[in-house]
Amino acid sequence: MKTCFVCARRASSAALPRSVIASGSRWRIEMGWKRGVRYFTKDDQGNSREISLPSLPEPPVEEDFWDGDPYTYPAFEEDGNESPLTITAAGWEVVTQQLSEQVELPESLPDLRKLLDNDLYGHAVREVGIAVESALREVVGNDDGYGQRLVWEFIDHLHDEVFVYNAMLKIYRLRLRTFFKFVRNPHADHKISLTRPHALSLTAHALHLLSDIQQFGGEEEQ
Repeated sequence: MKTCFVCARRASSAALPRSVIASGSRWRIEMGWKRGVRYFTKDDQGNSREISLPSLPEPPVEEDFWDGDPYTYPAFEEDGNESPLTITAAGWEVVTQQLSEQVELPESLPDLRKLLDNDLYGHAVREVGIAVESALREVVGNDDGYGQRLVWEFIDHLHDEVFVYNAMLKIYRLRLRTFFKFVRNPHADHKISLTRPHALSLTAHALHLLSDIQQFGGEEEQ
């Protein structure tokens, strides 16, 4: 068993957020955590103590984790530098098909199932977009908010009330702004022809957002 000392300031900077999803992983990322290593810090009197890290979320049961570890992720590099990953048109088709097969329609949105069953795909995407926007309004407490302005209010809310990490704020800002710009707003203003896999993939993405938004609302109540 290896040991490692880290400065108290760095360890304390990873203050436990209310989001259980982010907490365990974020501490480890900031500390350069490695499995099997014990981490210690020192108090003002110079006494060392072992750092107690919050538990990681239970991983899903999968057989194809990267390198066999649910908390290890692939990195893409070129000449030793981080490099973006470009998805080809064929890749997007595969992603769209795979995502469409994973959608789980909630009982709380019965009209969504009816619209999809009747091949009213544009209406279905519009319906789930309304649900996302309504959930944002409920969390921030603004019945008149809409669009990108509502996204900013939600991000400010996460920062001020839920104490979410900056990295997580950037992720949700990007996800929500992208959703409103390319999904919610176009389908609210125009009739857009969609295939069933495309509609289901957009629905699945929106439902993931909806679940996260509602979770943050629940954390605040606790």
